[in-house]
Amino acid sequence: MKRTIRAWLCVAATLSCIQSAAAKKVICVSSEGDPVFLSAKEGWERSQMAPGDVISIGGALKDCLEAVENGDQLVIVAHGWDNGRGFRYGGADPYTGFGSGPNQGGNPAPVPADWGSLTGVSVTLCMCWGGRDPDEGGPALPLTAKILLAMNGTQPGSNQATGPQTRINGNANWNLLAPNEDAASAAENCLRNNNSWASKPPANRPGATDNQQTAAQAIVDACPGAQNVTVQIKYGPATPGAPESADGAGPPLILGCECPLTPPGCGFGVYAFEYQILGALPTLSAVGVALLGLGLVSGGVLLVKRHRPNMPE
Repeated sequence: MKRTIRAWLCVAATLSCIQSAAAKKVICVSSEGDPVFLSAKEGWERSQMAPGDVISIGGALKDCLEAVENGDQLVIVAHGWDNGRGFRYGGADPYTGFGSGPNQGGNPAPVPADWGSLTGVSVTLCMCWGGRDPDEGGPALPLTAKILLAMNGTQPGSNQATGPQTRINGNANWNLLAPNEDAASAAENCLRNNNSWASKPPANRPGATDNQQTAAQAIVDACPGAQNVTVQIKYGPATPGAPESADGAGPPLILGCECPLTPPGCGFGVYAFEYQILGALPTLSAVGVALLGLGLVSGGVLLVKRHRPNMPE
């Protein structure tokens, strides 16, 4: 497998180094298990992709890892298993680590042959307990430590890995564009009572015509009292749940899967149901003009409800 040769210009006088080749993000999304979290996280990652980034959905994890080169960012989206002892990916039994080296558990995920030669890679394990020590100081290692062992061996390296200490939730938001409060409330109740839309592929997956947006809109179109309501599905970063020993109070301290490897990890708090009424606009105010530019004004009156469903990993 060819790897890009990156040229470095190091100026000793200023102790600076300039990397000549741009790094990319490689996103590996599992298709194993409940799709609700996986679809929400995929939707967020797709919304943040830059030219040159690559994303792989399902299949073998090793195939996705083949795309990783020196200096890249790697995001692995999967369901965590057994409080951090492993993860599920691609229909296989739970993986307990990475590669064939020591301290990887009984069923490590296969990795490319030259995986141990990578440098400067930043890894995010976006899965429940991705950075948690499963036995709190015992012989078992966090998955973040295991992937670094696979990349660095026993020698310190320039690669980094992070993952949450807690459960995490996907973040797919619905915006309801409605002519009045009653219609918006009716649509909201129907979506609360029928969460089947959340199991569909994300709205921004290319070629997925049956997706979260079309499914949510179909529920609203069939909803009594929700006439002329339009649904929009948007995505945000995954949010942490409460630590296993905490009741959870207040908002999360850190959004996303990039959490410290030591307590409190992602912080405390459970991401619960919430929505915000942005307001009825009988005339085109400055906000109305901005929304008109997005094609969101209907009949001169606009009521928007934003709702963030809890999508646990």
